[in-house]
Amino acid sequence: MTVGNRALVGVVQGQGRGAEASTAAKRAVSEIREYIGDETLISVVRRCHARLRDTDGAALSLALFQPDNSTMTWIGIGNIEGCLLRARTTLARRPETLLLRAGVVGAQLPGLLTSTIPIVTGDVLVFTTQGIDRNFVEGLSVDDDPQRLCDSIVAHQGKGLDNALAIAVRYIG
Repeated sequence: MTVGNRALVGVVQGQGRGAEASTAAKRAVSEIREYIGDETLISVVRRCHARLRDTDGAALSLALFQPDNSTMTWIGIGNIEGCLLRARTTLARRPETLLLRAGVVGAQLPGLLTSTIPIVTGDVLVFTTQGIDRNFVEGLSVDDDPQRLCDSIVAHQGKGLDNALAIAVRYIG
């Protein structure tokens, strides 16, 4: 979603299965959609935590692209992996990985930490759920179309589980 010139990207996965997991995920997404642009990702996660207290909770990873200062701030609680593939124009060509905090939003919220990293046009953010092997980043090319990246990740790194999801977003400035 976009707010002004910022873009907020996230993945939520409800704990457990079926209706309970779906309810938790939908509530978290509803809270995330309330983002108005001036609050921190930590406050968004805390709002989600409060809203999910009567559920089994959810894993959650969020990234906020801020073109005014060419940065991305991200946070992860649970098991939704994240990496930033660096555009070929940057010196740091190794992917950045999201530091995940153990816990469950709505049940066991850990101490919350965000990290902010510089970004350039062409960088690609990828989030994956637990149905994808943690080594999914191997062999990925920042030059691939984001949809092609996701298709390749699910086809080649999927564990055969029903909760295999990959999303990719290219930063265009």
